[in-house]
Amino acid sequence: MKLSRKSIQWVSPIYSRLIGAIAYGPWGPLHQIFIAIFKRIYKIDWPETSRFRNLGDFFLRKVPLRIQGADLVSPVEGHCLEGPAPAQPPLQLTVKGIRYAWSDFFEINWRDLPKATYWNLYLAPHNYHWVHACCSGSNLEGFYHSGALFPVNHWGRKIAPPLYTENERLTFRWKNPEFGWVYMICVGAMAVSGLRSSQGKVREGCWTPLAPTIAKGDEVLAFELGSTVILLVERPPASLNQCSVLSVGDGL
Repeated sequence: MKLSRKSIQWVSPIYSRLIGAIAYGPWGPLHQIFIAIFKRIYKIDWPETSRFRNLGDFFLRKVPLRIQGADLVSPVEGHCLEGPAPAQPPLQLTVKGIRYAWSDFFEINWRDLPKATYWNLYLAPHNYHWVHACCSGSNLEGFYHSGALFPVNHWGRKIAPPLYTENERLTFRWKNPEFGWVYMICVGAMAVSGLRSSQGKVREGCWTPLAPTIAKGDEVLAFELGSTVILLVERPPASLNQCSVLSVGDGL
């Protein structure tokens, strides 16, 4: 059966809630079986799992972090699919082969970012799925867009080419004395059961004040099974690393 864009819009939230129910539901000892299957599929080396109450807890397992001395560091563990690269409109962003106008991310004030740089950071299922602040700053705010939950694979891109700007996302911004405006766009996808803010509840459709300050390495968000972070920096450092594989805290 050929599924249309409308069908996926209807099916994907149900499927994502089902994934959430499997990961966090009251399944008792079955969760250890779910964890064992998950470890085997994604080749995760984690010998002791008995302390995890459910698969969701294991997915969001904490690991020791090494935050480097660099002023700007990677907020996630994963692959840098693009960047550092210029992000000034009307230039476009390419995410997994799909091209977007930057203005499609309507929560961003592009007048504040005349010479911005961006990174496209992808988190695979086996990666550490907490997102951390890439630098310190003041006046942390969040913006939530409920959006769709299109899959971000090749099939999903055929059905809904602009899915990254249409999907659910939680965006954070703050001001750094050296780097200016910093934006982190955390994008969900099909099978992502939630975007959990670590900095307080974020209202939908408007910027929500969260904290007067944030420190480099502070937890910002947990992906409950998912996805991608697009990092935007108004004034990046003069010297930038070109790394394809990153750990949280690696210098950018």
